[in-house]
Amino acid sequence: MTRSEKSSTLFLLVLAAAILLASAKLGLGRLREPGPGFFPFLGGAILLLASVIRLLVEGRRQGIDEGRQAEVALMGAKWPKVLVVMVALAVYAYVLEAAGFILCTFLLMLLLLRVMEPRSWPVTLIQSGVITLVSYVVFEKGLAVGFPKGILGF
Repeated sequence: MTRSEKSSTLFLLVLAAAILLASAKLGLGRLREPGPGFFPFLGGAILLLASVIRLLVEGRRQGIDEGRQAEVALMGAKWPKVLVVMVALAVYAYVLEAAGFILCTFLLMLLLLRVMEPRSWPVTLIQSGVITLVSYVVFEKGLAVGFPKGILGF
């Protein structure tokens, strides 16, 4: 584990502890009647657990193996993808009202899936469609979250 990885993991560990304390002050409630701090507490607990596991697993490894050295050396090569994702999310937020949830989400997923881990077009189209459909059904129909209709009308 490099020094920066260890530092960021320790930071997340401290952040998780702060989230746990702050959410406990809000009140956790009960399982059937959760209080305002219940979900932040769960998130903080998951973050704390993940940070501890990361420290334990990486702490046992001695040095950096050859594959890890190559990954560290290529860290700069990932920045173009990060920039594409950031721009795509900004454009998504800007055109969501006008174009609508379904069209925007489908196109965003299409772009993200092609940029992050390119696969064949049929696979990418199917994955984008399934992600969009499941998101729509869960949030619009199941949870009654009102999404923008946009130019498609649904």
